[in-house]
Amino acid sequence: GEGGRGIDRRLAGWSIKNKQSLEDAPIYGNERPLILTNDQDVEALVAYIEHRIEIDGAPKLLIIDTLARALGAADERTGADINALIAALGQFISNYGCTILLVHHTGHSATNRARGASELPAAVDQEFRVEQYDEAGIIPGTLFTPTKNKDNKLNEALVFDLLSVGLGVHDEDMNELTTLVPELRGPARDPEADKQKP
Repeated sequence: GEGGRGIDRRLAGWSIKNKQSLEDAPIYGNERPLILTNDQDVEALVAYIEHRIEIDGAPKLLIIDTLARALGAADERTGADINALIAALGQFISNYGCTILLVHHTGHSATNRARGASELPAAVDQEFRVEQYDEAGIIPGTLFTPTKNKDNKLNEALVFDLLSVGLGVHDEDMNELTTLVPELRGPARDPEADKQKP
């Protein structure tokens, strides 16, 4: 739904950075946003998956980026609309045994939680918040914080660096095209833990 033009660069950058080819990896995208509260779009996605199953087997992961795009005219603030989406996604999980990754935004005033109806965070098994990490005296990075784990305790927050990777391709001005690739820096520092040290 979003970032479709950049995904090829991101995959190429990951491949270069990790020295691992993705040429034969069964990764597929769609040419337009699919509205998962629209029966025709859901049927089209099911038909496509069923076709690919014959070639690659059942999907392991479906990524919905973003939830707002996948809802179309439905309202993310309305429980009935969110429940319709949850039911559609639940059918994919039931049919294919796959994981679904939803990319969603926080609210403008409540940046510590997903925006919209409470039915969504209540329905997910795990939830993570991704945000800028800019602590005084520390190189800025990206903070990855687990905020919900239905069946276990929360893992610690992690910091990633976004590295600029050259793609070996140049534009008309002979500038090399680049993309960003995440690299794990390590656990985030806990200021509260520092205060407790003698």
